[in-house]
Amino acid sequence: MGIAKNEAHADPLRDYDSAVLGRGWIPVKYTPAINDLYCPHPSPTACSVNCGKYSMGCNHLKLTECNDRCKSVEWRQWTYRAALFETAEEVQKEEHHFLEIKEWEGAYIEVFVNGRPVKSVNPLLSSFATVTIDLDGLIRLDGKDSIYIVFSSPTQLGKIYSQRSGMTFPADNEAEINTFGSYGYNPQTGIAAKASPFLRKPIVQYGWDISPRRVLVGLGEGVSVHGWSDNYLQKLDISQDSTRQRLDERGRPTEYVYGHVDLYYLCDTMRGLPSFVRITSGNLEDSHDDIEWDLVQMTNPWNAVSDSEVEDVAMSVNGFGVEGRHRRMRFRMKNPKRWYPNGLYQQVYNDSHPALYHIEISAHQLDKNGRNQIHGIEKDWGVRTIALDTSGGRFAFSVNGICVFAQGANLIWARQFGDSSSLYPERLFLGDSGLMGELEVMRWQGYNMVRVWGGGAYPSEAFYDRCDALGIMVWQDLMFNGTMYPDDLGHFVSKSSSIFAGSQKESSGQNQLFSDAVSSEIHAHAMGLHSHPSLALWCGNNEIEVAWQNWDWQQKYNIHGADSVRQWKAYLSLFDTLIPEILSVWDAGIPYTRSSPVGNWGNLQQMKFGDNHDWSIWHGERGFTHLDSARMPFCSEYGLPSPSHEKPSNFAEYVEPFDGARSDWKSRLLSYKGPKLLERYVREEYPKIWPHLNNAEFWSPHRGIESVGFMDFSDSAAVVQGEFLYRAMISHRMASPFCMGSLYWQYNDIWNGTTWSVANFESGWSLLKSSQRRVAEAMLPVVMRLQGSGWNWRGGDASDGGGSGARVKDQFLVQLHSRLIGPCKVPLEITAYDALGQELFSKRMTVAMGGDVGLIDMSFNSQSKGGGLVSGAKLMSSSSSIVETISFAGERKYRKQMDRVNYYSVRLRQPAAAQQLLDLIPQGKHYGEGYPVLEECISFGN
Repeated sequence: MGIAKNEAHADPLRDYDSAVLGRGWIPVKYTPAINDLYCPHPSPTACSVNCGKYSMGCNHLKLTECNDRCKSVEWRQWTYRAALFETAEEVQKEEHHFLEIKEWEGAYIEVFVNGRPVKSVNPLLSSFATVTIDLDGLIRLDGKDSIYIVFSSPTQLGKIYSQRSGMTFPADNEAEINTFGSYGYNPQTGIAAKASPFLRKPIVQYGWDISPRRVLVGLGEGVSVHGWSDNYLQKLDISQDSTRQRLDERGRPTEYVYGHVDLYYLCDTMRGLPSFVRITSGNLEDSHDDIEWDLVQMTNPWNAVSDSEVEDVAMSVNGFGVEGRHRRMRFRMKNPKRWYPNGLYQQVYNDSHPALYHIEISAHQLDKNGRNQIHGIEKDWGVRTIALDTSGGRFAFSVNGICVFAQGANLIWARQFGDSSSLYPERLFLGDSGLMGELEVMRWQGYNMVRVWGGGAYPSEAFYDRCDALGIMVWQDLMFNGTMYPDDLGHFVSKSSSIFAGSQKESSGQNQLFSDAVSSEIHAHAMGLHSHPSLALWCGNNEIEVAWQNWDWQQKYNIHGADSVRQWKAYLSLFDTLIPEILSVWDAGIPYTRSSPVGNWGNLQQMKFGDNHDWSIWHGERGFTHLDSARMPFCSEYGLPSPSHEKPSNFAEYVEPFDGARSDWKSRLLSYKGPKLLERYVREEYPKIWPHLNNAEFWSPHRGIESVGFMDFSDSAAVVQGEFLYRAMISHRMASPFCMGSLYWQYNDIWNGTTWSVANFESGWSLLKSSQRRVAEAMLPVVMRLQGSGWNWRGGDASDGGGSGARVKDQFLVQLHSRLIGPCKVPLEITAYDALGQELFSKRMTVAMGGDVGLIDMSFNSQSKGGGLVSGAKLMSSSSSIVETISFAGERKYRKQMDRVNYYSVRLRQPAAAQQLLDLIPQGKHYGEGYPVLEECISFGN
């Protein structure tokens, strides 16, 4: 292909220093993604940098003009250039070097070092993978080494792939490109071919209802050079093998956990092999810091043995004396302290952090001058077992034998806009140096699970490290979403020279298969993530199976006959065979499900089984009353959009005819449902401000905003969004143990649009919406819901005191749900008010929950119409519910004022056991200085 000069408008190139990631890492300067030179700001009203103006002075009157200007990037070839080293001393410091390219964006790339082509990477090998290049023999050691990376157009390549496939693949999200050309368009069917099924890139870049199309070309996390001399410890994996219960030397019951450590390292054979020292520590008591090494492990059958340590060659020695080696070391733990998720480790161990063992391996070796060199690698690891019960239609997680109600949110891990957001969402969730990231916020608000959505990219290992440390379980989607995928019956790539005009170099691998790309990708991520105790689930894809079976893809895209059979067969081959087989190689007892959800939200019968995405409120327009009747075993998506923080000054600008900036929030709502549905919900579901609460009491402590009423649509919509998410999660919790999970959509934005997130996006950072605090209330250890019942309505004749259909004011129901594993006493304060908010009477009561409720029957009869409980095996559960009748009937002192009752207020204070749990969470008392108090009201007014 050769080095091609950049387009004139892309100059001058800007330098960017990648992060220094530990011993020996040298930052490399390179040009950030070309899209950054076009639209560095997330706001769609801000035009490209080349325009030189922002929204007020820009002559691009429409959002689409700025969008189209950015879309031109994906049709061009781009070249990145950088210096590998600053000085000659820098490169001469170490004897061996290699280059890593992480999270690259684009398609086919070629890498040149000092003008020599050294690597060709085809997109079928996945842009989710890290590209590694050995620099030995390529660099000059004078400090003047350079690197060029040439990126081909991903859209041009997608056009070629789609034409060669001979089939049309569905991809509802992929916005059609017409401004700079279209590809694969069939005039007979009127269907345009799709590129996203063929290129292993974040599919959200091709467009979604959470973000417009931005197909990036460039470098993601950056490029790094690593230098080493004697040995380089590459990776440390820790695995749990087996558990045995036996009597110790004193006859006491003892649990032993057996495991092994896999160390991968490079060594210079001229120096010989290093010796290793193992050090273990952690945030554990001394009695639990008991890891024994150098054991001859007994295996099954128990008369067989395996060596305590084994070592083999992973990569044969090359011409520069470098050899890759693998060393396995076995260990045994006695009565280990186990890792539990947030909300459980505080109760099980009365501890403020999950139990993690710190394991460090150091390599000792003499250098060329005879001096002892020590190189180390370390990792935190937790002992735990995790299971997913899917029998009889259930979908329930258990950790170390305790059934857990999973509560949390979906995360969008993607980089979509601008240089200022190049570290997003890393910066958002992990935080800047010295600042708290959103994962810490999630921990003290009660989250115990997050779902990494399959439309973006895989997070960095630092993300999983933080989840391990905070006790947040991770539902990990694999990055397959929104389309069917090709099989290996056709070779999409043969030679790079036959694809790209002017190329002089053939691809290093001919006839690449799509399955090879997937295998490489899944192996790499499974190897890196399987030992994290926070990893709770591998999910094959997002919404592909439900779309194929329910969304008329075959009819819409004219996929019939042999093509339909072939695509479904390829689906099963990928998600039923290939991926599970690869994951089993790195088996750590982590469950796998091939798709989410299992049923369609439009079919209430399907929603009674397994994992579900409940979009009945938004796509189905069923209204909030749907929440009172919706029951499903697990809900991993549900949500309601609201505008971002950028807004006109008053609500009148939204209710008048819209044009220009005043309709900006509407242009940013990309859902096909449009803004009218959101406006309807804001009008109908805006929460009532009860008369006994003044504005400050109602809004500040509980909703986190100062505005009231419809004076500000963004805040008003965020309040309604918060009320919806609160009611939905409360409904899911009240349905336990039938329902054992609630993950709302979505936590974060990737652009400044009208989306479903509870966090606003601004220049790569987050300003929390008012809805987030309301959601946090639904995650408290003990929550409640008020509701009427059949007993609240007196029918019949007038002799019963009510008359037909008259509502009784002296009785209603309070339903409670607790995430505490032991018994507790829940204090309630019930107050009656008249229509003006004047207190009439009140009483206090305590509701006992728990006792032996820790043992809850989790068996679900799939044949039962009501989805009721039947006898069966019992699991330890951290979830229990109870319904309490609040009645003032028969009490003479209330009778005289009962006619004046307009509504009741019920205040729930967290019980002592919940307060103890909150004390163990930093900032657990997250509303002011005291413990959070829930207050709900129920109206009996006419």
